[in-house]
Formats: sequence, structure tokens, C-alpha cells
Amino acid sequence: MSISSDTDGSGVAIGALDGSIDGQSFSSFFGFNAVFTGSSASNIKVSSSLLADSGTLAVGTLSTNKTSGTVLTPGSTLVANALNSALTTSYSYAATGSIGSMKGTLTAYASRIVAAFATRASSAENALTRTEALQASIANTVSSKSGVNIDEETARLQDYQTLYSAAAQVIRIAREMFERLLAAVG
Repeated sequence: MSISSDTDGSGVAIGALDGSIDGQSFSSFFGFNAVFTGSSASNIKVSSSLLADSGTLAVGTLSTNKTSGTVLTPGSTLVANALNSALTTSYSYAATGSIGSMKGTLTAYASRIVAAFATRASSAENALTRTEALQASIANTVSSKSGVNIDEETARLQDYQTLYSAAAQVIRIAREMFERLLAAVG
């Protein structure tokens, strides 16, 4: 990881965010992800230290109007208020895919999206179960109706071939005997 200035006195660039510091990610090392714990949707939760003291929630904002001096305003509620406004303000959403148009909050729309995908996933899982059951049923029906066992049929075919060869030999001998009998009489 490298932290360097873009130009003398006017900004910082942070590179290689995929690196690690003492085995931690960049954001974890600097406490940027101290709000949540867990690694997936099944075990994510609010950090216990934040639940114990909500004053530890970083609410400062960067000032983009400053070229020098203090650029981070501590204790500002601007970020929290903007997030609350984004989540509670009613917006109009156009229809997309199987989700119809609606007017509501971002959280309501997100819930609708999750519900639509959960419904589609459940339908796909049910269709797969029905298809697998149908395939097994058809395979059983074909097997029971045809009653063909390849090993048995191959053994029978070999028996028939042996019998055919024996019958051909009997016919050949009978023809020779008949020809000799005709030659002796005639």
C-alpha cells in the first residue's frame, strides 16, 4: 500500500487498497468498517462497540471548500441527516423487469426488489424439483414398459446365432444326402 500526495500540498492518493496492514484490510486497519461485523448476509450485525456507545459513530464530513486548515468537521450530522433523508424521502420508480412502477421510499423499493427476486428464486427451485420428479417418473416408466435388459438381450442374441449356425449345418448335410440319393437312383 502506498499513500502519496498528488501535488505538493493539495491532496492525498491512496493506492493498492487490496493490500493488507498487519493482516487487516486498509479500511479495517483505519477503523472505516467499525460499524458492522460479519462477512455475509447471514451473519452481518451492528458492531457491539457501536451499540454500547453510539457516540463512536463517525459523523464528520469532509469540506470540499477548504484548500488548507481543517477539512474534517467533527460532530456534524450532515452525513446522518443525508442518509436518513435518502432512506425516508418518497421517490418515483419506473417499472423494470417484473417489478412494477411505484412511489415510495428507497427502503420500500429495495424491499420490493428483494421480494421479487426471492419469489423468482423460489419459483425456479420449485420448477427444478418438479422437473427432476418428472424426469425420474419418465425414466421409471420407460424402464418398466420396455423391459429391455441389454445383458439378457445380448446373451439371447448369442444363443440365436449358435442355433442358426447349427440349423445351417443341418440343412447343408441334408442337401448333400439328398443329392447323393438322387445320384444313386438316377
